Amino acid sequence: AAVDAGPVTPSSQDNIIIALEPEGAALACREDLLQAARDLTKGSGLSQTLRYMVVDCGGGTVDVTIHDLNRTSMTIAEVHEPTGGAWGGTYVNDEVKKMIEGIVGEEATQRLTIDEWLEVLRIHIENAKKGLNG
Repeated sequence: AAVDAGPVTPSSQDNIIIALEPEGAALACREDLLQAARDLTKGSGLSQTLRYMVVDCGGGTVDVTIHDLNRTSMTIAEVHEPTGGAWGGTYVNDEVKKMIEGIVGEEATQRLTIDEWLEVLRIHIENAKKGLNG
């Protein structure tokens, strides 16, 4: 299908990897990770295997995958199959709306137009989420 769509030629079709978003992120970071591993000296006291986690926090889901990077062979291995759930930003927004309804009442929140809700979500909630650590 990728060849038919045009971005891939028959000679490069073996270079296509179909991956979930967190795995795609890990692959996109691979060169940086490999370079960092090359830069670490063997006498650094670090393990030959570097473990890292990729967390993709999207609107609807949060997806997580964990990989090991072997500094000797420069290979990446999946530690655990990708996992995740419906914990994304839109669910956070829904829970905040419920919290506000609990404080000011459902009637008051129903008076807000969609544009007003979007403004509340954009300014207040999104800024609060950006400040979260961990």
